[in-house]
Amino acid sequence: MKTRQANDIIKGYFYQFNKTIYEILLQDNNTTKIKIESIEDFDIETDDTYTAIQCKYYSTQTYNHSVIKKAIICMFKHFSNNKSSNLNYKIYANFKDGQSKLHNPIELDFFKDNFLTYKEEGIIHKVYEELNLNDTEIKMFMEKIDIDINATDYDSLELDIKELLKKELNIADDLIDLYFMKAGSIIKNIAIKENEDERMITKQRFIDLLMDINVILDKWYITKIGKEKYYSLIRKKYFSKHNISPYERFFIIECPENIQISTLKKITNAISDKWSKLSKRTPQPFCPYIVFVNLSENNLLLLKQSLYNDDFKFIDGYDFKGAKFSAKSIIQEANYKNNIKIKIFNLEEIENVLDILQNTKEIYQFYINNKVYKNKKNYQIDIKIDDLEDVLNII
Repeated sequence: MKTRQANDIIKGYFYQFNKTIYEILLQDNNTTKIKIESIEDFDIETDDTYTAIQCKYYSTQTYNHSVIKKAIICMFKHFSNNKSSNLNYKIYANFKDGQSKLHNPIELDFFKDNFLTYKEEGIIHKVYEELNLNDTEIKMFMEKIDIDINATDYDSLELDIKELLKKELNIADDLIDLYFMKAGSIIKNIAIKENEDERMITKQRFIDLLMDINVILDKWYITKIGKEKYYSLIRKKYFSKHNISPYERFFIIECPENIQISTLKKITNAISDKWSKLSKRTPQPFCPYIVFVNLSENNLLLLKQSLYNDDFKFIDGYDFKGAKFSAKSIIQEANYKNNIKIKIFNLEEIENVLDILQNTKEIYQFYINNKVYKNKKNYQIDIKIDDLEDVLNII
């Protein structure tokens, strides 16, 4: 029972975020402000109106007036201090059934008795009397509040959002789930900001974040869609090119404790196989760079020794024993003559290497806990993983 209740709560959060996404995408004006976790779950501010919207997801419950009463009372109390404003309110709720209990238009006495009156510890509270509001003012509030208890169900709302995303972003069907997840992750990350100003977004800003190349998803959304599908989507978007351009590619990979050298070798070989071209017929041969973050010097040495024992040719920017790292050395061309398959170096040297490279650069950062590097000048994507084996599943 507790697990089901927890799942319902989490699904309620997803539903709220999805409704927020839907309303953002629905805006005609790209500069309309959407404030998340402000007066209500989210607020929409245009040049002329301000609407505070609260979402409720009760897909397993029958509708009763008492279920939405608390939300309406909170809105009514807010109204009592803002009667002259252009502020409107909306309850957006999904129920299993019972919606016929609420008749429209709602009569004044019905509204007062069922939504503005409650009993607590044997005492009846009439909120409108406690706030000293008369019938005219209550009617004014009733005109400002929209009660929708026939809200779209969870799955239908997801489908509606995906259709809007395809329309707005012009993206392929096989990638729509990736953008849908990213949209939810954007809203979730905004919602937890402490500063109210940081919890505001416009449609244009939202679209810009969606189209940004970085894949910033949290475990909520990876778990929701499933790891296999998530990695499949990432692979399709970033690692399924048939004709690979001769770019300078950097793979930054966070290593957990107790890493196996055999796993590091698998990843090194896979990245080299996928992103190297050294044949004599290749006009611009190339191979990738790899940085293992949080890897001890001893394990790095073990990896290099194991690659060397396998006759796997690599360079690390050190030309002789005791030499300092040389960025000039590590950027030397890989080709069929020298057969350099990978370039291994430490993160602290990356800026020096990037600065002297003239070709197009791409940076792929795989992180388990923390993103350790950000380069604003070059193409970079950040990909969340659970363990190093996931890198193999993606690339």
